[in-house]
Amino acid sequence: MLLSSSGGRNSSKKSGKGSECFKIHSNHIITSIIVSSILPFLVPLLASILATGLAFPKVLRLAVSKNLVDNPDARKLQRIPVPVLGGVPVFLGILTGICCAHLFFDCSRLMPLISAMTIILMVGIADDIIGLTPRIRFLIEILLILFICLTTGHQIDHFHHLWNIDFVPTAFALPLTIIAGVGIINAINLIADMKAKRQRDRERDQAANQYQK
Repeated sequence: MLLSSSGGRNSSKKSGKGSECFKIHSNHIITSIIVSSILPFLVPLLASILATGLAFPKVLRLAVSKNLVDNPDARKLQRIPVPVLGGVPVFLGILTGICCAHLFFDCSRLMPLISAMTIILMVGIADDIIGLTPRIRFLIEILLILFICLTTGHQIDHFHHLWNIDFVPTAFALPLTIIAGVGIINAINLIADMKAKRQRDRERDQAANQYQK
């Protein structure tokens, strides 16, 4: 009886140690899975936030010291000159995030988009500083969409049965993509202009009401 009871205690201890080791090993595996799945997204996110936060004050001081400001006009909301180059820190943050993501994923296919973003940034800065004519901006938008289509090979060539249309002929796919891309860009600009107009009308009405009082 003594032998059997001591053997039972030994087996229960072994089983207890085995279950404890199994729990530790399971927790280690779960932790590794969580870290390996979150880290590729967390590192680029934190790196882009850090790069943007560090670059923004320096770029702002540079714009103020060089008098690189966006002067108010009929299309804009501000009433005083505002420093430009605000898109530079954002661009640096995005670029830093992509570079960090490239450590975990293959981001080489994003190079055409990065080039397009660089062109958009330069055009925006030039428009804020010297002011570009609508014709020049329109031409740059067309060339930019054409560049993205030719470098990535993507274009609107399938409607997925929208309006009972499936495949779009090759001769119409590229012009349709350019029209859609330029239309979206100018629609965003139109929304901004409408917002500015509403803001000006609201300020004018408030000034008129105060004058009447």
